[in-house]
Amino acid sequence: MSVYKTTRQDHSLAWQVQRAKLIQQLKKEGGQHLLIVSYSPKGVVHPPWEYNEADLDQAKVIWARQMDRVQNCKLMEYFKNRHLWFLEIEGDQSIPKLTLHSANVCQ
Repeated sequence: MSVYKTTRQDHSLAWQVQRAKLIQQLKKEGGQHLLIVSYSPKGVVHPPWEYNEADLDQAKVIWARQMDRVQNCKLMEYFKNRHLWFLEIEGDQSIPKLTLHSANVCQ
């Protein structure tokens, strides 16, 4: 398991720019990716990060909101050939934490 820090969020950069930079970083790595996003219970001011291209099966990066374990595992099983990432967003002023997980998280 490896951990990456995304670009620091501050007032000078909108969340959309942060998200676009993250997509660019993942596309440089190659392959296809599934990101499961979780938000702090404190709440997040900006709109949700998880929206996708129309053709999910062909998209290089797919975004999904954190669900319960059963639903997460169903999603991971469907997209099992993708790199699995968890993105934790604590709030607008924090640095989102991106963690790569192995494919056997649900086993």
